Amino acid sequence: MRKLGNIRLALASDKYQIQFQYATPLKIDFFALALMEIIQRKRQFTNKTFADVLLMLEIPADLHNIFEDRLNTLITEYPEMVSTENEEEYYLYYKVSYLHCEVSYFDLTDIGVETYLSKEIIEETKSFSDEFIYEHSNNLLTKIQSASFQNENEAVIIDTRKDEADDILIEKFTKIISNQITKFIATANIKTRIFDMQITPTNAVYLRDNIEVIFENNIVNFSHKSPSILHAFIKQQKTEKQKIRSKMFLYFDVPHNPINLEMATIATKRSQPLKMKVIFGNEKILTKEIYEKGVYERNDSTLVYDIPNEEKFVFAGITENGRTLVYKYSEIEIEGYTIPLLDEDYTYNNYLKVFYDTYEQHKELLTDKEIVKFILNISPRDKYKEIIKSVAEQNKNSDEIVNLLLSINESTTIETLELNKLYNKLLEEGQVNSILHKSNLYALYSDYSKQLNNLKDLGLENYYSYKPKDWDGFIKEARLLKTFYEKLREKLTPEYKKSVDDFFARIEDDYFDLAPINERVTKELAIGDNWQSDISKVLNKAKPNYLAIAATIRNKYAEQLRKLEKQLDVNSGNLRQGRKLIEYVIKDNDKSNRVYSAWRNLCVLVHPETSSEHKLIKGSDNDKKSALTNALSVYKLTFEDKKEKPNDGINKSNNKKE
Repeated sequence: MRKLGNIRLALASDKYQIQFQYATPLKIDFFALALMEIIQRKRQFTNKTFADVLLMLEIPADLHNIFEDRLNTLITEYPEMVSTENEEEYYLYYKVSYLHCEVSYFDLTDIGVETYLSKEIIEETKSFSDEFIYEHSNNLLTKIQSASFQNENEAVIIDTRKDEADDILIEKFTKIISNQITKFIATANIKTRIFDMQITPTNAVYLRDNIEVIFENNIVNFSHKSPSILHAFIKQQKTEKQKIRSKMFLYFDVPHNPINLEMATIATKRSQPLKMKVIFGNEKILTKEIYEKGVYERNDSTLVYDIPNEEKFVFAGITENGRTLVYKYSEIEIEGYTIPLLDEDYTYNNYLKVFYDTYEQHKELLTDKEIVKFILNISPRDKYKEIIKSVAEQNKNSDEIVNLLLSINESTTIETLELNKLYNKLLEEGQVNSILHKSNLYALYSDYSKQLNNLKDLGLENYYSYKPKDWDGFIKEARLLKTFYEKLREKLTPEYKKSVDDFFARIEDDYFDLAPINERVTKELAIGDNWQSDISKVLNKAKPNYLAIAATIRNKYAEQLRKLEKQLDVNSGNLRQGRKLIEYVIKDNDKSNRVYSAWRNLCVLVHPETSSEHKLIKGSDNDKKSALTNALSVYKLTFEDKKEKPNDGINKSNNKKE
């Protein structure tokens, strides 16, 4: 059994104060009845006392005391039934027992004869007063204490009151109470008699009942606690039923879709509207029937789509908290009463059926940007990749559609379309700018590609071959390329990444080794044969020309390194540069490292504009003096004390060969 909901009703009824008199007859026992029969037949017992008659009737004397008690009660307590020739005081004065008086002295009155014949005796009359609710349509009295009350604003009122005359109501009330006397008077019985009733109307009250609408065994029925209210509800005229429907229920002028009664509820008016993130259906129904009746709340961010839904549902959509919803409406008729039902279905699989049906209707239109937006907005989250992939395959050459997918869900679009792989391929082919995607990922590839093209304009053939037209400009652009590369590095293929890493590992050395020195600067110093002494003097001046000093010392290093190379390799051709040259001519690692360190500092000082971030350029004058003094010291230790050793090595080698 499933409860579809409650119908909240209240009957408007009259309230009356009812007052009346009542009396209950009691059975006469054998002893009193025997005495009344003796009196009724007294002519048969002339000059006989009651005691004589009892003996004649073979009633033993030891039982006569019981009869004497009953006779005393009849005479003293019910004088309206038994009369005597002598006053009661006479019998008391002479102390005569009634049982020993002649029967002929006593008579039964009319009431006594009636009582004798009915064998019942009427007890004392009592009064009754209470408030009752009278339901006119059901001719039913309900005690006020046992009724359920409800404010008329909390339910739909069925007014069954009538303007009836008091005498008609008294007759009805008397009959109702008489037929159920013990329900109204606990001490009464079915013989209790009512008389002298008076009624006073006091107010109108509302009797409440929740009539349950239940679905069981494929049948819809009413279940109720109050038969009277259900009776009044069912017996209403059709026009009155329609009024109740409009007051109580939420009903739509829409096609009646078949609904699942196992999930249905009565369509009552909502206390709080649904908050929808996206909603779709027939626009007229969405606006006139649904929105204006407070079913859902529309704000600036709510997406509303007008679509042909073949009347399979009223609307569908996704709520603000991400729940899927299919909203269906139907009506059933029971006892001639039309009740609207809703199937507010949050079942995910049922929404998927609606979604895929809608998707199929629009599948051929997915080249249109607005249709794609609609389909993606109504798509459940876990179907995003599937739909994005399908749309993208249909529009893979359309930057507009791909950009739309990126704007809705960038990460899912990138992952689904494998844009990372595409961008790597285009980067290697030099074709990144053949597309125009709007995403953070594409921006990284595009920025890197543009900077790489700048380097190509300055002499870069590939990562392993370059002939800079302007070394200073080239190194600046190469360093800028490195900042873009660091952001992109982890997204590149291992092979491509290795090529770029190799490039940046070589370019700094190549720049310092191959970038030409401004010869004009070297001529600014007056240097003689004892050039080291001259350099030391210049360093001690107030404002030494560090660039010219560094260029002069670097040239001296280069001269000595080339000499040593020539000694080791007659056919060298000056192809070795910088570190490679130093490591070739100086085999001792410690010495080689010291020479390269001094050489590198000299190169930095020779190119201050492109080395602005180096600690020597940013440092103090003392730092520069210290670096130059060290370079002089390393030069002296390396090239003056043992400058003949490479030749010795060659001679020894030649001797061994001979």
